[in-house]
Amino acid sequence: MKYCSILAGLVPALSLSASILNENINAYGLLGSHFGIPGLPGSFDYIIAGGGTAGLALARRLAANVSNSVAVVEAGDFYEFSNGNLSEVPAFAGSFVGSNPILKNPLLDCSSRGAYRKWAELTGDEDYTFDNLLPYFMKSADFHPPNLPTRLANSTTKYDAAVFSPQGGPLQVSYPAWTNPVSSWIGRGLTALGLEQLPGFSGGDIIGWSYVAFTQNPQTQTRSSSEASYLREALIETTNLAVYKNTLAKRVLFDDNKKATANGGQDHIAFSPAYAVDVTTHSQLASQSFAAAQTAEYIANRTGMLTNCGGDILGFTKLPLGSISESTRASLDDFSPDWPDFEHLFLDGYFGYANDSSGAPTDGRNYVSSSTALTHPFSRGNVTIKSNDTFDNPVVSPNWLLDPRDQEMAVAAFKQGRAVFTNNATKQIVIGDEVFPGLNVSSDAQILDLIQRSAAASYHASSTCAMGMANDSMAVLDSKARVLGVQGLRVVDASSFPVLPPGHPSDALAEKIADDILTGA
Repeated sequence: MKYCSILAGLVPALSLSASILNENINAYGLLGSHFGIPGLPGSFDYIIAGGGTAGLALARRLAANVSNSVAVVEAGDFYEFSNGNLSEVPAFAGSFVGSNPILKNPLLDCSSRGAYRKWAELTGDEDYTFDNLLPYFMKSADFHPPNLPTRLANSTTKYDAAVFSPQGGPLQVSYPAWTNPVSSWIGRGLTALGLEQLPGFSGGDIIGWSYVAFTQNPQTQTRSSSEASYLREALIETTNLAVYKNTLAKRVLFDDNKKATANGGQDHIAFSPAYAVDVTTHSQLASQSFAAAQTAEYIANRTGMLTNCGGDILGFTKLPLGSISESTRASLDDFSPDWPDFEHLFLDGYFGYANDSSGAPTDGRNYVSSSTALTHPFSRGNVTIKSNDTFDNPVVSPNWLLDPRDQEMAVAAFKQGRAVFTNNATKQIVIGDEVFPGLNVSSDAQILDLIQRSAAASYHASSTCAMGMANDSMAVLDSKARVLGVQGLRVVDASSFPVLPPGHPSDALAEKIADDILTGA
């Protein structure tokens, strides 16, 4: 085999060291042969609109059959080219001033067994039970245990290698070389609240806390996205996949043109109190000298704070008894006893008002945010197209927290976020009183008002093209992701989820639907 390659060395703020680790984009034959040219006629067996998490996984699997011709039409570019290191280096995946870095640097977890049982019930398809989906999770990921010499000695990380395949898939799953010092304290705080440490969240039991594995390359300590894994593997191993980058899909041809509103949209909405702490956090990256030292360490060794996106520990749990009304509790219990009510998300910096970074402290102290997110929201949003021109953005109405049950749960979850840093196991590292929003925000009405003004999406938007059974008026797709009433069109991404589970199953869904297509389902 002959390969051509583009060497894309990390462009640092400092001078390059001799030991820099280079990146490569390799291709079988001519690199240009793997890219389509907009405007030139082309015909393919499968055309995938959108080169995202699910789209590239689906494309790679379909192209594994050499008799298939596959095209990916993607409005964006390789993020290494269009966004530099801001999408590739974990700590740059999001700003630590008023935004949410952990949610932009994907972590790997499945969901609860009960959540997938509900998925199977809603679609009438037993393929979506946990045991039947697990092989597709295993097929996608190549798991690497934590590199203990680079991590803090008190950051004991449990994991279950049995839920990953020894053969591995293209998606690299590993742990950051840097452990946030505050995380061991957080573990103590969660234990004090009654949560048990788990061996990760990929085994179907997720109520508890754990250090989390990320879709991150263990050698380069860069993000392992679908582009960096599935697509780059396809470039090396196939010649029948063409990528049309910087290209917007304009039309899908039907017999009739129809306008529609997609209902049922869901997301995990996050909100957070913040504290000053007596340990080093990502807040220090605001210091030029500290950031320069960490950049030099990352460039030379792929170690240090830049390998950590800003949050490496999570918890899933139920709300305490009596913290919500009996009617809301009954609504939650209708789904599954192992479905958590909310998620603890710990951000190694200041969260504050997530839609406005201007209020972040500039006093040089270390901050941590004890975020919580609803994992079983009842509010539903919608998306409405304005025209048949894809240049016209749709009207998106997320409708967060409109359901009174969500408001009640959000207030109770916020209080639990506070409890992590006010119990005896953690309060010794907290400096002074709560920084955001402050102890003056204490009544349920004040907390709800604060949440409504400061909440942020977890970037888990889903369920606007939901799967369902034929008698479900809200269903857009069948269980094989085929659009109802249309031939030859499927939707394979988070919008096709019949319900938003407390996890991240997009790669597994793409693997499963690709298998369906290849086997004629």
